[in-house]
Amino acid sequence: MNKIANKLRIGEKIYFGFGLVGLLFLFVIWQYHSTLQSSLNDYQYLNDFYGAKKDKLLSIEVGLLNARQSEKDFLLKHNINDAQSTLQQIQRAQEITTQLSDIDPSADKTANQLQQYLKNYLMHYQQVVEAWEKKGLNENSGLQGSFRNAVHALEAMVAGLHDDKIYLNILQLRRREKDYLLRGDEKYVDLASNLIQVIETQVKLSQFSLDDKTKFISLLKNYQSDFLALVEQNKHITGVVKQMENSAANVTQLINQNVIISNEDMARMTNDINNSSLERERLMLWLVISAILLGIYLALSITSKIVKPLRKMAILLQELTYVESIEHMPYQPEGRDEVNEMAGSLNVLADHRKRFINWWKTSMSEVEACTQLENTLDNWSEKTPESTAEMTQITDELTEVLKEKKNLLAKEYQEIKKCNDEIIKQSTVINHVSATRDDIDHGAKSINYSAHLIKKTLDMLSAQP
Repeated sequence: MNKIANKLRIGEKIYFGFGLVGLLFLFVIWQYHSTLQSSLNDYQYLNDFYGAKKDKLLSIEVGLLNARQSEKDFLLKHNINDAQSTLQQIQRAQEITTQLSDIDPSADKTANQLQQYLKNYLMHYQQVVEAWEKKGLNENSGLQGSFRNAVHALEAMVAGLHDDKIYLNILQLRRREKDYLLRGDEKYVDLASNLIQVIETQVKLSQFSLDDKTKFISLLKNYQSDFLALVEQNKHITGVVKQMENSAANVTQLINQNVIISNEDMARMTNDINNSSLERERLMLWLVISAILLGIYLALSITSKIVKPLRKMAILLQELTYVESIEHMPYQPEGRDEVNEMAGSLNVLADHRKRFINWWKTSMSEVEACTQLENTLDNWSEKTPESTAEMTQITDELTEVLKEKKNLLAKEYQEIKKCNDEIIKQSTVINHVSATRDDIDHGAKSINYSAHLIKKTLDMLSAQP
């Protein structure tokens, strides 16, 4: 990590650090908008799918209720316009059922069942209308009109015959007829049939003429036939109405079941959306916390990478004034960090100062040794053991100084060689076709620095006697 950091300049580190934090915050903002958009899309889907499905189901139910209302009006008032209204309401409900399949292809089975139930309801309702048309929409049409005519003809003939017993039985017969028509109880049909038999017997035993008897019995039979046909038609209407009500109940039951399922699905999906939104909110919270912590870490890290080396450089520069040899700072040769370059320059400065002091000390020791040797030779009058020992000591000191100076020259040679190698290396980089502008600038600076270093070294060597 440090190697990567050293290859970046301070500005690049700052740009990179704040850029990374900025990207993280941009990601948080994107995540926020993504979460919001996702929630909106989920709720939109919830409304467009489950809401629309529920709305269609309720519209079908409303259409059926309107049709049932028109149906009740028809059964009460026997107005053919109410029958047409019911037909229109059911057709509208069938159209909505087709739209239900378009919204939810998986609801095809439900839609087909609803279509079948509505079709059955409409078929039975049309049968009811046809049965009522046959029975008679009013007392003067259909079976009711025929029955009414038969009753009136019978009553008129009884009135002309002036038989009180038969007349009273005819009144009792009309009463049983009215009881049946009002209550719908079939026991009155049986009572009416029995009275018809009694009346027929009375007519046969009466003093009426043969023609009157025949005509009266014929009218009585017509009355009985029309009355029984009316009874059978009522039975048929009752049965068809029951089938129609069963079909309507099936539609209502199926709609209610699907509405309950839709409500459950909507509640479950709403709960899933809320849970998903909470999870994303937690993620965004952690991302914000991570961005803040990362920003703090990068700020402290970049600051410490700058401040700590600079503080150490300040200490080393103070030591450089009073101490001959100082500790080197960490330095990466390939690094591009300005602090790293300053550390390298400080290390070179310390090395130059150390070599200069060593060279100066060695030169001073050489001069002192030569002076002592010259003085000893000037004062050497005769060869004595003491003078010989002193001469030997001075000669050894001079030899040691020259040896040390030779070592210093070797080190300077190595330094010159190192600078020359750096010049060759950086010139190769500059001449490279794919070299970037930063590589060229860095290479030019290194060449310039190395050339000046060679010049200073050569100047220092050329100043020696």
